[in-house]
Parts: sequence; structure tokens; C-alpha cells
Amino acid sequence: MCTTNAQQTTIAALPTEILDIILSELERPHIASCVLVNQAWFNVFSPYLWRSIHYIDPKPVPVQFLGELNLESLFYLRLKNCIEAGALVRNGHWIHKVDIYHFGIAALLATYGETCTNLLDLKIHFSLDSAMHRVDNGRDGGGDGGSKTLVDLSPLITILLRNPGLRRLLLDKGMLNEDNPNFEGLLDSLPASIESISFENWDPLFSGRKIFVDEEEDSSDGDREENDTINRLDNENINDSNTSMAIKAPPTTTGYLPNLKRLSFKHFALDHQEKTLRRLLPRCVNLETILLEACYVVMPLTLFSSLLQQHCPKLRNLFIKPEWLALSGKGLVDILSASTAGWKSLGFPQQLYDAHLFGPPSIAELLRHAGTLENLRLEGSGRLPSFAIQQLLSSAPNLRRLDAIRKDRTLEPDFELDANDVASGKPWVCRKLESLKVRIVGVPRPDITRRSNGRPLEGPLHQGSMEESRRIQLGVYQQLGRLTNLKQLILGHDDVDVTRACLHDERLFEGEYYREGDAIQTGHQYECLEMTVESGMDAMAEMRELRVLELEAMEVGELDRRWTEKNWPQLGSAYKDTFWTDLGYKEYS
Repeated sequence: MCTTNAQQTTIAALPTEILDIILSELERPHIASCVLVNQAWFNVFSPYLWRSIHYIDPKPVPVQFLGELNLESLFYLRLKNCIEAGALVRNGHWIHKVDIYHFGIAALLATYGETCTNLLDLKIHFSLDSAMHRVDNGRDGGGDGGSKTLVDLSPLITILLRNPGLRRLLLDKGMLNEDNPNFEGLLDSLPASIESISFENWDPLFSGRKIFVDEEEDSSDGDREENDTINRLDNENINDSNTSMAIKAPPTTTGYLPNLKRLSFKHFALDHQEKTLRRLLPRCVNLETILLEACYVVMPLTLFSSLLQQHCPKLRNLFIKPEWLALSGKGLVDILSASTAGWKSLGFPQQLYDAHLFGPPSIAELLRHAGTLENLRLEGSGRLPSFAIQQLLSSAPNLRRLDAIRKDRTLEPDFELDANDVASGKPWVCRKLESLKVRIVGVPRPDITRRSNGRPLEGPLHQGSMEESRRIQLGVYQQLGRLTNLKQLILGHDDVDVTRACLHDERLFEGEYYREGDAIQTGHQYECLEMTVESGMDAMAEMRELRVLELEAMEVGELDRRWTEKNWPQLGSAYKDTFWTDLGYKEYS
């Protein structure tokens, strides 16, 4: 493709789109080799070679002939020498992305990067090794996030001021220390173009915190008489959220960040960063999404929530990533009340501990947003009462996804929707629902007399007559039949190996015993829907959009298969809802 013959196409003459495809298949060392071929290739490949600076500290590996220096120091020296030789001045205008794990490189960018003015992504992970200090003679930056030595933030401020088009920013550890005299200047230097900010790994109080959830709200009580607040809300017009959650006008202050739509906090002390919150959040008038990730400690969120209510009228999405343990009791109520516009998407993933415990106040707050909710993931909220979700389904007309089932049950049983709550509850109004993942249990099944391993059933697991069973099942089928836009219905989940399942109490497995190495079905449901024509499936005949159906340990006969083929013609068609996985959540299947 590349030749000196002028009649043939040279690589320099290729369209940018084609070059992008070619270069996306090449590693950076290959591109670096291409730059050295000739002047024409140098002109073509240099912009791609310098499009990003990515520096990750490798593990220090001793290099004998360097004495005190290690391999990490050697890599840094090479980059430093390259920049000081003028490479950054010549090529800085090509750089769009910087992702570095050594603050000393930020100082080099500030000193030699006067042409580096087109950054779109800037990620600075704070890491300084003592050997590097000797090489660079830099200041101690408190790489562990808790050092008393303050970081010189002036290089970072210089970089931010030089790049008025910056869109995404990530900072962590010592750069977020409010005791730093330049910290307010850092926040004030954020460009108006910024769209996403991530603050990570800064909690000066971490060693003195409790690492378990608070007990301000007892969520273990599922008694109906203790939930008068919820029942009152259910009798009100929950769908009408225009008055209770009206969007407030933005404050009349200067220094807005009008393009900032997403804020992410990971291992970040929201309760100990008042200066940060008070200086940043009032500028986020168009903020739409909050992401909380990986915080193992209990912290009050009252100030955080209050500032979001006052200054972020467009906040609609809250995504919690694994191990954020602050959200139970009052903390959960606080964060759920942060949106004045009404939540559109809420994600609570599976947790390692008893987090995301819903009690009456937090359930009431969740139901207050039923009118605006579109996407709800409750995988990490196994103790949320079934009747609360029934109320949500009967008061959330815009709901498109409800994910309340998980693949891995090594810690807590799945959230379960009681068939009696469904059958006796108000009609479901979520006709836009496309994906429903939930275990529906509580159906009397006197017809099931043996366990999945062949042993007879013992104990009062299945009380009730078949007439009562069919009545309850018909009520559930009628509710499901209203979901004419449903594309995915998951009522069970995959097998797990007994070596992991042995962590559970045997009751979670319906009292079954297994040998080491046996494959078991933890999702075997003895109180489930029959999913047969005889039990009333005709009530679901209008669910013609259904593409994915997952049952667990349910016997289906030939008549039922023929009914399915006739009424659900698209079942088995290629379909994959990637909404949650695109956000970085663990995939269900």
C-alpha cells in the first residue's frame, strides 16, 4: 500500500478513517517503528504515536548495575530525558489523553508542555517511589493518601489552565488534600468544558473508621404494621412527581461547569471533604449522574445530599458499585433524597456485607421516585420487602428494567417477589418494561413431592391446595401479561459448584445434602410458577415481544412448548440487554 511509485496510493494519501482502522490494530512499539522508516511515515505516524501518554509504574525490579535505581526509575528517566530533549514541545499539540501514575510526570508536562493544549482526558494516579525521589529530587507527594507532606499542585493547575477543552479528569490520593493551600485554586482551575470528574482514594480518617454498616434504621423488620409510612405513600398519587420533585432554578453564581454531567467518588471521604463539596457542587448545575464506588466505611451523607438537592436540579442517575457500605439506614435515605428531579436510574449491586438495607424510611423514599424511575437494579438489596417492589411495579409507568436476581449466591439469597403480593396487589402499570429479572416464590405446590435430588420432600415447605395454587398463579400471570413490551423474563439462575455453596446454611438449599464436587442447583424453586397452559399461561399470550425466558427446575410439557411457539414467536431470537454491563456492573449471564 505504501510505495515510492507516485502512481500508486501512498500511506500518506489514505483517508483518516482508513488510517484509524489500520493503527487501531498496531501496538505502540509498532507505531514507533513506523515513525523511523522515512520522513513521509514520520509525518503520518507521529500524531498517532503522540495521541496519548500512558505511564503505569511497573513493580520495582532491582537492576544490579544501576545500584539504587530500579527498573521503574529507569523507565521514568527515559521518559524524562525524552521530554527534556524537546519531544514534548514538538509534539505536545497531538496529545489528547494523559494517563500517568507518577506525579513527577505532571511536573514535566507543566514545565515543557506549553504546546500541550488539546487534552481531552487527564488521569493522574498519585504514586511516588523513594527511588524516584532520588532520581527526580521531587517533593514527597504522600503516595499512600495519608502523608503529612503536601503535594505541589501548581503543575496540575498549570496543565488545567492550558487545556480549556478538557472533558474528563481523574485525580486521587494526596492531590485531594484540602489542607493544601493550593487546593481551592485547583478546583477553581477546572475548565468549563469538563464533562466527567473522578476523585479516588482519599480518606484521611480511614484507619479510625468502623468497617460495618450503621444501625440507625432496622431494615430486618418486614412486618406490614410497621410500614404505615409506605402504605400512606401507596395510597397517594406517587406517579405525580411534578410538585414534590420540581426542578429548581440554578443559583445565580459565576464559575459554572455547564458541561459537567458525571461525578465519580471511589474510596473518597465524602463526609470529610466539606471544602471540596461546597466549592464544587454549586458549580455543577447540569450534573446528571453520581457514581459511588468501593468505600468500606460508614459515613454520613447529609451534607452531600443537601448540596446535591440545592445545586444539582438535573441529577437523575445514581450508580453504586461494589463494596460501598455507607448506604444503609439514614445514609440510604440521604442519598435517595438527593434528586429533586426524580431518579431515572438506580443501581445497587451485590455487596460483600449487609449493605443497602432498606427500612420503612428508605422504602418510602424509593417509592417517592416511582413516577420517574426507568432502570432499577436491586441485586445488592436482598432484604427489600417483596410488597415494596409490588407497590413499585404498580406505580412506575416509565420503568424499563428491574434487575433483582444475581448469578452468584455465595453470600446472600436472592431478592424474592412473593406471588401472594403480586396476585393480591394493584395492577402493574409498567407497560414499558423490557427486562424483568426476579424470583417469584410463595406459590403453593402440593404437586411437587420430591426434591431435585430425588429424595422425598420433608417439612412444611408447601402448604395449600392446588386450587389455591392455580388462583395465585393466575393472578401472577395476569400481572405479567400486562407487560406487552417485555423482551427478557428471568425467573431463575445458573448452577453453582458445591465447593462455593458449602458456605451457606443448608436451609438456603431447601435442606438438600450434596457430596463434595457435586453440581447443584441453588436456584431450584419448589414454590414457583408452573409455567404451563393448564396453570393459566393464556393470560400471558400478548407478550409477543418476549425473546429471552429463563426458568429454573420447572418441567415443561409438549403442549406448553407448542403454546410457547405460537404465542411467543420471537422467543430465542438474538437479544442482549447491555444497559448495566455498559456501566461496568457484573453481568448476570
